[in-house]
Amino acid sequence: MIAKITTKQLAFLLGAISLLFLAAAYVAEYAFGLQPCLLCLYQRVPYIAILLITIIGLLSKKYNFAVNCSTIILLLGAILAFYHMGV
Repeated sequence: MIAKITTKQLAFLLGAISLLFLAAAYVAEYAFGLQPCLLCLYQRVPYIAILLITIIGLLSKKYNFAVNCSTIILLLGAILAFYHMGV
């Protein structure tokens, strides 16, 4: 049996994943001394936007808005990541 995920849980999950990715990037930068290139810095912007939208969506109880916007931003971030990978 598959458990059903509510939009509130999905919004929280997207925000938590974005926070995890941002934390990993900052740990790599500051703890391990890895200097990010310009595209690495640009790739952080979608995760910050998702995190902010998730917080706003959870506080205002607009879970569908948070999930829909986060999904679009995540797709745009994936396009940027594929471009970064090719460079």
